[in-house]
Amino acid sequence: MAGLIYLASPYSHQSAAVREARYLAARSYTIHAIQQGYAMFSPIVYGRAMETQIGTDYLSWKEFNDAMVRASASVWVLRIYGWENSKGVSYEVNFARELKLPVAYVDPRELP
Repeated sequence: MAGLIYLASPYSHQSAAVREARYLAARSYTIHAIQQGYAMFSPIVYGRAMETQIGTDYLSWKEFNDAMVRASASVWVLRIYGWENSKGVSYEVNFARELKLPVAYVDPRELP
């Protein structure tokens, strides 16, 4: 195993249905990765239960997510609806690159 993987994926959206679909996609991918032996951290999966207290925008989670990216060996971007326009995903990718961490773009149906 190659260390902790941070899974970047979009979440924020005005529609609760879109947020739910994004959460389920990230959760499904995280479960599959863990079952295949990857150590994966998804802020969407692990933080969703706290969104009513903290919020859903990336700025509310920035400090926490920055710490998790720093602790990770790589960042994988889950290419689901909205990933290309997500401010949070864009920030996380740029932050990972600043830290010289490898960044991979993954399909929700496949592990690299």
